Amino acid sequence: MVSEVCAKIGHEKREREILSFSLLHILDEVAYAFKRRLPFMTFNWRSVKKAEHNETLFLIQVAQHLATTYGDRAYSVAKLCKLTGKRWPIVGKRLHGEFPYLEAEVHYAIREYACTAVDVLARRLRLAFLNTYAAHEILPFVVETMGKDLGWSAAEKERQTVAARRFIDLEMGQEARAQSVDNTPLNLTRAEMQQAKERFNQLDRDRKGHITVNDLRRHFRDHGEKLDERLLHELLNEVDLNKNGEIELMEFLQLYSGLKGGQISQNRLVRYLDTTESQAIPVVRSGGGL
Repeated sequence: MVSEVCAKIGHEKREREILSFSLLHILDEVAYAFKRRLPFMTFNWRSVKKAEHNETLFLIQVAQHLATTYGDRAYSVAKLCKLTGKRWPIVGKRLHGEFPYLEAEVHYAIREYACTAVDVLARRLRLAFLNTYAAHEILPFVVETMGKDLGWSAAEKERQTVAARRFIDLEMGQEARAQSVDNTPLNLTRAEMQQAKERFNQLDRDRKGHITVNDLRRHFRDHGEKLDERLLHELLNEVDLNKNGEIELMEFLQLYSGLKGGQISQNRLVRYLDTTESQAIPVVRSGGGL
């Protein structure tokens, strides 16, 4: 019994040492990114695994985000970070893989009197302004975290979720983009329509009359690009007006007509397609072909 207690105490002590060591390194990089002439706190710190530390063991993007967003309060945010359970990074779980926001920032926002999920997504993190799809993805975690910290009931969590989704769709413009495409009249010349159809057929190789996620995946893979599955579904969903999981020819033509007429300012699928085509190497430059 005594040996088990000692082993448990030793394990907890080791976890505290690792957490303290990792937090101090995060704070060091925050100070560096903040461009303050502060001495590194870990310069003379003797802790477990310090001998194996190098400059690749921290996330520059996260450190710069904390420094530019919170200033000298970045230390307070970093102290709220928890162990990730991974080999790297050791502490500081991200809310979303494509953005430097941390889960600890939700707890900090609550301490700074954020009262609703919209407060966190739009007024604190401002992720709703950057990417509505990412805001939708982290919304369940935000609501659950705020529910625990603020003592929300199940009914209040549901109300916060509905209100936040409505805010993202209507006020942040996620539905507005789909509506602008849907309401766009076809305003393409014969040559422009033929060009759009040719690009559509490049994706729809099987001549099914529609484009699926598998078609997008195959197209980008053949051009040397490996896109995340979630991103592929997002690209399709932005053009799929009737939400049947496919991009039909008329939807594709309406997209190009909207881009031409100015009803649509930009579209990620078209941007990715333009990028892959611009990176294609002509036969005369590839060393092949007769």
